[in-house]
Amino acid sequence: MSIAKPLLDYAKSLKPQKGFRQSFSAFKRLWNYHRRYYWFVAAIVILAVIRSVLFSIEPLYTTWIIINVIGPPQNLSLLMGYLMVIFLAGIGYAISNFVLIFVHGVMSQYIVRDIRTDYYSSLQGKSFSFYDSRGVGDLTSRATVDLQLVDSFLRTWLGTVLNAVFTTVIIIAIILPISPIMTLISMATMPLIFYFTTRLWTETMPLFKNMQLIIGRLGSYIQQDIIGMKTVRIFRQEDDVVDGFKGVEDVYVDTAINAGKIQSIYTPLGPAILTLGIALVYVYAGETLGVPHTALAVAQVGYLILFARYMMRLTMPIRDVSQTLGTWIAAYAGLERILEITDTPRNVEDLPDAKDIKIEKGKLEFENVTFGYAKDRPVLDNVTFTVEPSEKIAILGATGSGKSSLIYLVPRFYDIQGGSIKIDGHDIR
Repeated sequence: MSIAKPLLDYAKSLKPQKGFRQSFSAFKRLWNYHRRYYWFVAAIVILAVIRSVLFSIEPLYTTWIIINVIGPPQNLSLLMGYLMVIFLAGIGYAISNFVLIFVHGVMSQYIVRDIRTDYYSSLQGKSFSFYDSRGVGDLTSRATVDLQLVDSFLRTWLGTVLNAVFTTVIIIAIILPISPIMTLISMATMPLIFYFTTRLWTETMPLFKNMQLIIGRLGSYIQQDIIGMKTVRIFRQEDDVVDGFKGVEDVYVDTAINAGKIQSIYTPLGPAILTLGIALVYVYAGETLGVPHTALAVAQVGYLILFARYMMRLTMPIRDVSQTLGTWIAAYAGLERILEITDTPRNVEDLPDAKDIKIEKGKLEFENVTFGYAKDRPVLDNVTFTVEPSEKIAILGATGSGKSSLIYLVPRFYDIQGGSIKIDGHDIR
């Protein structure tokens, strides 16, 4: 049997898991970390409002230039004022966007720090039996690669969602009074763009999640192979190790190719639907256009440009929200792996009435102790003996008979399944 067969079977058994319902509980856990930094959240909300307002100004004032400056009648005295507002809005948008991204990034770093600290602290309290069943490479991958996925989501998600909400509300508030019908035509394509863009991310991110899981296990495989390189060479298993690695890599590459196929299908749909929506607005406006070279016709052309510009601008936050949903799927995969470790209960727990004890004499008693690394395969069965203070004893036995296990049980690196261990008459639990 190939050394990598268990890993290869694991990689092949992974199936894409789509949807967001199962991630709600993880998101609540993540939001609890946000609540520690509520002042950052408040700042992001305020900055998002300012950014959305400034983001909506330039197309509106460009339309006013067409209607009120170009005319007819022409009124060039208004041009400098309009241009100044557009210029200041652009500068303000750049500044507010920079500050928002900076504040968002700082908050994400604090949250990632807290998650990493909780993860590392939980590892310190785990018993030896936990580490017997976990690969070092996999545990390291959770604290690095998986946490990077969470960080990527934390850096943008709140600002992205707020930007989409505020920008949509502001734009609809501007264009709805101008023409309810054109507003309806403009908005009709947005759900389709959102749907197909969301499908893109929801279809591909589960595959990316599986790729991440494979990488985590592969890291453990490589780490164990390097540590055991002498043994591998002694038994001439180099080719088997390399073949196993290639087999897992093939599964990884096939998963990546499937993700690429889905991207090639859905990626062009958003721009195509947007172009169709703009064309529909042009068709409707062309049918209702007034007499050429009149103030009414110029106003209609100005509003036509306004609608087209706002449609293009709305696609950006919609695209970003869809991308954020997909990013959350990848972040959820990483967060789930981290929480799996932090939520794993300790195998060694004190009894409810446990008290701190001070060793005075050092009398050690094993009373009917039963212990096994697997509960159905005891290493020690009903062992009883006493070591008096200052007494020295020798423990003899064949390899695997439980000599080291006896030593591990005294400091409670492992917990016993039956009996009791006492020091100076006090149960060590």
